[in-house]
Amino acid sequence: MTVQEILESVQFVVNSKGQQTAIQMDLSTWEALRQLLEDLEDAADIEQARQEKADLYDWATVIAEYQAKYTPSSDV
Repeated sequence: MTVQEILESVQFVVNSKGQQTAIQMDLSTWEALRQLLEDLEDAADIEQARQEKADLYDWATVIAEYQAKYTPSSDV
């Protein structure tokens, strides 16, 4: 569900003066919005990690170091 579809699907609750005071949405729209927010948060975390690249390790290096440390040697 796109942001536009989410925005178009909400219903507004108004007070006696006609002022919008809240929104109402069905559960499927809520789940789509929640997933969208989680995806945006994940993307922000990834971008922050890229900017702080000094703290990241190359995956191939991590695997190689793990295998070197925990793979039994064949010298038996």
